[in-house]
Amino acid sequence: MIIADKTETVFVISDICLFIAGVLVLFDYGIRKAYKRMFALRKLRNDNFVFVPDEIHNHLCLVAGVSGISGKNLEQAIAVFFMLSLCLGYGGLGIVKALFVALIAGSLPYLILKIKFDVYGRKSSYEGESLVSTFLNQYRLVNANVYEALEKTVEEKNGLRLTAPLLSKLLLTLRGRRNSMEVGKAIEDFGKIIGTNWSRMLAYNIRLAVEKEINITSGIEDILIQLRDARTFHEERKRLNSETVRIVVYMIPFLYFFTVLMSVNYIGLKPTEYLRNQFCSKDGLMFFLIGIFMFLGNIILIEVYNGRRFDY
Repeated sequence: MIIADKTETVFVISDICLFIAGVLVLFDYGIRKAYKRMFALRKLRNDNFVFVPDEIHNHLCLVAGVSGISGKNLEQAIAVFFMLSLCLGYGGLGIVKALFVALIAGSLPYLILKIKFDVYGRKSSYEGESLVSTFLNQYRLVNANVYEALEKTVEEKNGLRLTAPLLSKLLLTLRGRRNSMEVGKAIEDFGKIIGTNWSRMLAYNIRLAVEKEINITSGIEDILIQLRDARTFHEERKRLNSETVRIVVYMIPFLYFFTVLMSVNYIGLKPTEYLRNQFCSKDGLMFFLIGIFMFLGNIILIEVYNGRRFDY
């Protein structure tokens, strides 16, 4: 009887959660519009008020846009993953553990797209020198017309496999602009996607050229000079890191197998005895796992260091 009551309670809660998820999906636009109106009224009363939900929505749109997904679809995916995990986990885990599992499951769509977003930004950052150089040349050829310079740069596409689509999207927004706020957001998004100092400086110069019609030749030249210096530093760092990679990846395993060979041939340990001491004893296994952990940790640190975005 108690089991039946508990099962019935779980089904009722699941139906309520699914109903709420359905309402959120169907009336997403109306709910967001009501939220914006409410926060807009509060902002009018308090100039220091920050509209956090809108900032979160813009961030989700930016992250999802790189993968060709709308921010609304990402928000719906997060809500569906969260509610389904909560409903499925409530019966066996309890409300606290179910909420914890639901939070993890709900964050999975965002985390997957965020990883793709960061990888896209890191790879596109290495096109910085080619992008700025091409844009500067075209900007000079068209007599400081930023729209034509962007169009010519997009058409060039030499070494701009990732940044050319970003420029094309930016150009479409600039030519179909309705207000300065929309233009500013599009230009800022361009800098945020690549996520480097040079991309933000380039976006700032483009904004000056669009809104104030300022000649930005000197500003673009400064960016290009700093990128060329950064290229020299990057090549030197890459050469030094290649030596570190060879030491960690090849030398450390070689030294381990060399110590095994020395132990068997010169100390007099039998291979079976060595393996038993290494993997069947508490101390031997602990030191082996510590060595593996430190080896993998070094590789991860090297990859993180080498995987930084190209910037100055």
